[in-house]
Amino acid sequence: MGRTGDADPRAGVLCAIRFLRSRAFVNTSSAPNRAPRPARPTHRASTRWWAATTAVLLATGLGAGALGVGPAAAAPRSVPAPASAPSAATPSAAGPADPAFADGRYIVTLKSDAVAAYRGGLAKFPGTQSAPGDDLDAGSRKVADYSSYLAGVQEQVADSVDAEITTSYTLTTNGFASTLTAAQATALAADPRVARVVPDELLHLTATPSTDYLGLSGADGVWAQTGGVESAGDGIVVGIIDSGIAPENASFAGAPLATDPGTGQPYLDGDTVVFDKADGSTFHGACETGEQFTADDCSTKLITARYFVDAYGGSDVLGRDRGEYLSPRDGSGHGSHTSSTAAGDADVAASVAGRDLGLISGVVPGAKIAMYKACWTGPTPFDDGCQTGDLLAAIDAAVADGVDVINYSIGGGAAQTTISLTDEAFLNAAAVGVFVAASAGNDGPDASTADNAAPWITTVAASTIPSYEATVRLGDGQVVLGGSITVPTDAPVTGPFVDATAAAAPGAADPQLCGPDTLDAAKVAGAIVLCDRGVVDRVAKSAEVARAGGIGLVLVNTHPDSLDLDTHTVPTVHVDSASADALHAYAATAGATVTLEDGNPDALPSPPTPQVAGFSSRGPILADGGDILKPDIAAPGVGILAAYANSESQDGQYALLSGTSMASPHIAGLAALYLGEHPDATPAEIKSAMMTTAYDTVDGSGAPVTDPFAQGAGQVDPTRYFDPGMLFLNDVDDWYGYAEALTGLDLGVDTVSPSQLNLPSISIGSLAGTETITRTVTATRAGTFTAAPVSIPGIDVVVSPSVLTFGAAGEEQSYTVTFTRTDAPLDEFATGQLIWTDGDETVTTPLAVRPVTLGVPREVAAEGADASVDIPVAVGTTGDLDITKTGLAKGDVLHGTGTASADGSPSVRDRFVVDVPEGTTFARFALDSLDGTADLDLYLSLYDENEQVTPINQAATPNPDETLDVPGLSPGRYIVEVDFFAGQGDLDYTLTNYFLGSSSTAGAFTATPEKLHMTLGEPAAVTASWSGLEPGASYLGRVGFGDTGHSTIVTVTTPGDPVPPTGDLAMTVDPAWARAGTDVAVHASGLTPAEPYTITVGGGADVVVTGLGSAGGRADRAVSLPAGLADGAYPVTIESSAGTVSATVNVAKLLVFSTLEWTQYDSDGAASTTLETSYVGTGEMRVKLTGATGTVLDERIAVSSDPIFWSDSVRSSPAATPAGIYTADVWAVAEDGSLTQHFDYVFTVAASQPSDVTITQNPNDENLADLSFTNRSGNFFLVRLRYKLCSGPVVFSTVDINKEVITQTFDMTGAAYVELIRDDDVVLASYQNTGSARCAPEPHITQDYWLTFSDDPSTAEEGKPMSMVFSNRIPAWSHGFDFTAGVGNSIRAGQFYYQQTPHELVTEPGPIVTVPLQVPENDDYWVRAFYETLSPDKHVTAHRVIYALPVDLSMLQPVADEGEPGEGEPGGPGAGDPGAGSGGGQGSVPAGAGQASGDLAATGSGALSTVIAALVLLLAGAAAAVATAKRRRSRA
Repeated sequence: MGRTGDADPRAGVLCAIRFLRSRAFVNTSSAPNRAPRPARPTHRASTRWWAATTAVLLATGLGAGALGVGPAAAAPRSVPAPASAPSAATPSAAGPADPAFADGRYIVTLKSDAVAAYRGGLAKFPGTQSAPGDDLDAGSRKVADYSSYLAGVQEQVADSVDAEITTSYTLTTNGFASTLTAAQATALAADPRVARVVPDELLHLTATPSTDYLGLSGADGVWAQTGGVESAGDGIVVGIIDSGIAPENASFAGAPLATDPGTGQPYLDGDTVVFDKADGSTFHGACETGEQFTADDCSTKLITARYFVDAYGGSDVLGRDRGEYLSPRDGSGHGSHTSSTAAGDADVAASVAGRDLGLISGVVPGAKIAMYKACWTGPTPFDDGCQTGDLLAAIDAAVADGVDVINYSIGGGAAQTTISLTDEAFLNAAAVGVFVAASAGNDGPDASTADNAAPWITTVAASTIPSYEATVRLGDGQVVLGGSITVPTDAPVTGPFVDATAAAAPGAADPQLCGPDTLDAAKVAGAIVLCDRGVVDRVAKSAEVARAGGIGLVLVNTHPDSLDLDTHTVPTVHVDSASADALHAYAATAGATVTLEDGNPDALPSPPTPQVAGFSSRGPILADGGDILKPDIAAPGVGILAAYANSESQDGQYALLSGTSMASPHIAGLAALYLGEHPDATPAEIKSAMMTTAYDTVDGSGAPVTDPFAQGAGQVDPTRYFDPGMLFLNDVDDWYGYAEALTGLDLGVDTVSPSQLNLPSISIGSLAGTETITRTVTATRAGTFTAAPVSIPGIDVVVSPSVLTFGAAGEEQSYTVTFTRTDAPLDEFATGQLIWTDGDETVTTPLAVRPVTLGVPREVAAEGADASVDIPVAVGTTGDLDITKTGLAKGDVLHGTGTASADGSPSVRDRFVVDVPEGTTFARFALDSLDGTADLDLYLSLYDENEQVTPINQAATPNPDETLDVPGLSPGRYIVEVDFFAGQGDLDYTLTNYFLGSSSTAGAFTATPEKLHMTLGEPAAVTASWSGLEPGASYLGRVGFGDTGHSTIVTVTTPGDPVPPTGDLAMTVDPAWARAGTDVAVHASGLTPAEPYTITVGGGADVVVTGLGSAGGRADRAVSLPAGLADGAYPVTIESSAGTVSATVNVAKLLVFSTLEWTQYDSDGAASTTLETSYVGTGEMRVKLTGATGTVLDERIAVSSDPIFWSDSVRSSPAATPAGIYTADVWAVAEDGSLTQHFDYVFTVAASQPSDVTITQNPNDENLADLSFTNRSGNFFLVRLRYKLCSGPVVFSTVDINKEVITQTFDMTGAAYVELIRDDDVVLASYQNTGSARCAPEPHITQDYWLTFSDDPSTAEEGKPMSMVFSNRIPAWSHGFDFTAGVGNSIRAGQFYYQQTPHELVTEPGPIVTVPLQVPENDDYWVRAFYETLSPDKHVTAHRVIYALPVDLSMLQPVADEGEPGEGEPGGPGAGDPGAGSGGGQGSVPAGAGQASGDLAATGSGALSTVIAALVLLLAGAAAAVATAKRRRSRA
């Protein structure tokens, strides 16, 4: 990185003081009588680390000051003192300046030994060098004396030239830093006491920008070779589908859009943005407006900004309190980051958390950006994501506008198919020439986690680049290198080193993870904590360390993974797993200490790069057979510095983020760069050029990694990809042929076996013995390429021909690769590489094959009531397999007919109710249209007992017939729908349903042999046989082959006429009660097969459903009741040639389904029970609860369910329920008052023990109190905290009883006593303070928020208001809070005050903001602070609530006698005693040792945080229920 500004005058001290163990000997100021020199101007924050050259020389004693000899010759621009020199003089007497010096900052080292190297020799100062293997005792008297001596000599030397010491070094270096004129430097160099005068050079961070790492920058870089950085990507439009963009960021700076088309720049034509692209086509975009986004936010750089929110839910469901905007503006930072990575402007100055991190550039600074926002921040993190419908709309818009490249840093977990809806959309995008880069996902290092697996997409893994380093220096001399941007650059952080497991709060689960409230402040205060990575957000770990009073964090990976440069609350160094054992072992030793230092002063080996990040999702892709190799390629994705989100009033923000989301835009940008040189290149050409010229990544030791499931083809190399030698081309016909092979569709092209798709990689998901793959390559130049021998362990590979000669660019040739298993493990992928070379360059293809035990057909068909069929077996190994069989299952044949809509509106579907039996392992629904020109579709939905119809699967292809196979379909009731999508006239069909499982045993089905003996390379077969099948029927069976996972479906049809059904006509309706607008199931038997019937719902319902009887003489139909149907009983009739029968359906506005008990135990063990009843609709229900002593609850409840849910629930009032057996009865109450829909439920209430709570004096400090609370209730709840200050005020706060065991230590300074009060006003516990600081003038309030009532009772007058002051300790990363206050016991009522309370952002909790009010006495009051915290990677909304009991002025008297309790009222503050409670049980406790039920605040900021918010509960490990039918994809 080049130097971009003047140095911070303090920064140079870092290199020499990194090794200080004690700050006592670092003089960071000049002499006290001198005015400090002004700092040199700088726009860079002091965030850089200083290069190893100077740091190592100084630290290891290679300079004269350390060894006590002459100056070191290797120091840059060092000027040694001459052998004979005059004594130092003032600058005016120094003579002319040495031309080697200039005005500036210098490090001046002296010849005397530094403390660490001094062996003695001066009369008054004994040696200070430690013995070999021992640590330096920096706190010893002799070290202090000698250090002071050195500092004094340094002062003398500096004074000799009238220089000012900025920083003094004495421990490992004897010298000082100072700003000197050239004359002063010359004079000091001539001073006989001086060893060297070295310029304090500005050396930069070791991090390398990703564009530098990729070889784009520099005089010989790719940018320079393609016309310069500003023209990189010129004429290309990069489309970003993401979370929006922050247009104010300098990465997106452009000129305002003009209306003149003749400038060569994008221009406005009305509201349309027009841009003439490099390929001769024209882009037409738009700048959509919205919240904090106007048309003026677009420019000649950002030429389109659209947003898509309809599928997500529109404006009402956005998380505006979490920073979201209904506009193209970025609400999360993700979209701005990916946009600037791909195509941000060049040389943009970036800083994070106040640290200047240099200049950044996008991969193609000359390209234009088009943002398509389809990802949204919701009310909670559960709701964040990108709805598929919005993504499809964004893809459509991007293609319609005319983008050249799309970046898609979005994923939804491991790919379930290679042809999802978005995959199909991207196929069509690629078909018109749009290159699509997509993130592989962040679920690594587990195998088969990659997403975006379609072959027309380029799927990107994340790799590392040199990053910002920091050092962990242990007290025993071990040094570990990690990553950080939070360790101060101007001073190391030193402290005791504690393992989180040894500092765990009592009862904390998994304390090594440093989750919220898991650390004990008494053990952490002032220490640096060792925490393991995982589960808990990384920044939440440092927040917990800060909460507990820690001063630093060492975050260690538990397995090899990325080192992430998060903005932590305390200085944090992130280290990899190789050091985990050593760190934990040392932290466990007594007296362990550690120092965190910025940079790499010891010049330790930096981690090799590029390594595939641990989080990067891996292949193989298991969906669709494993015949597509993913990811395709790797690109930088760890610690990527790029733009971030900001509001319209903020300056541009930047962030260091890691993820495959950060890797993908590098590939998108490189695709744009390639198009700048080859404007007509296809997506397949670009992908091939990148993959075949990539190089291998490395592991932690620096050894090459060839694993294609981690790196794909390898690390992208833009220095080579413009002329790759050979190209693997494929186009839309190939992709459609691939889709045909997977789906069975007829798309009008030749089917392409997935492994045979002409990709620059080869994957065979099932290699049974031998398989040959063909590839066709197109030359980019004349030449001869020879294939190197291919090595795949256990696989013989033959390439033919092995030499390809091309006479000119554009020539095509084909070759084959034959794979034969020898002894490779079965059912595991084996990998390798095929490398072609022309002597100068290589063309590399990654290979992956999975040998399998055998290969069998997916399905075989046969005919006959007594017959058999052979199943051929391709043998992949020698051995025996157990053969299993299931079936046969007779198909239930349903007949039907319908018509397609003539005007394109939805057709009327036939809807059948199907019951899937217990034991079902496989279900098939086979739809057969009698018209081969029709298009019929099939839909499957779950139809549950609560009227909910949930779609779960479909078969909707352009074909007349559909087959829907559903392995593992759960037993239950389903609706199968036949849709008449297209066709002429009456469209007759049959729908045959098969359910294979434990109950399907027709035809004495057998499979022989029962044990298959196989020999590698020899064919084999299994014979399936059956007998005695019914005529005119169809059957389904399945043959399994051991534990290989392979099976073959056997379909059998029998000739003849079906056996006619028997039985009289009968009908039932299920359920008997339903709501208007919902479905009921009508079941009829005794019908004539294939003959018409009519179902009618009468009584004014006017519902008519027609159909044909099934082969079994049945009709099982889902009938929809009209939405406006009135309550009442309605006749249901079925008419057919077999006769007419009727039944009744009851329609009601309210349906009751079931009830459950919720039993809660109070702190005294007493039980109370509420009944929670599920229902849907509006009306009244009666709930009755009866036990051994009689009825304990009988009430009517008016209910109205939320219309967005299929069912709702309501709780009854609580009833006291001593241990015993109870019966709950529930009815719906009809409009006439009668009781209907009755059901009952029996349950048992168990006995419970009271909770154990004590508050006692701390054994080590009389002014501290220890709370120990064991919560046996099984519930979480809130209690009031009230304590009385000796000075008079009464203070309230809130305690969250949110776990089973709570222990806290809190400071009682200034407090007479404290009480914990239950919500029914029972005093659960109290503590009388007898400590010496009981009546100290300044109380220590340690809660995070509290409410103080105070006044001067001596001047009180009747009706005079009291002072009520709310105090709020600012949470980290909060900008302010909304404060409300009210009268009463609910924050939903009685509000009388509101104010917005902004404050400065802090990164650590601590500062206190107060809100003073005047209120009348003797009222219940509540206060609430609603706030959000916006850390670099997490947005949290939460609130803090306090409910205060009535207080009057008489209760605010100061405590007169420090030693005696006062006379307080029971349950209320008096003059000095705790209340006595409400009698008995836990409420009655002696002074000084109470029974408590709460979590009194621990000492220190952030010690108590009652944050009632779903997000925070989630972070704390609580379960959260989310009711939503949406499946969203997340940003990767």
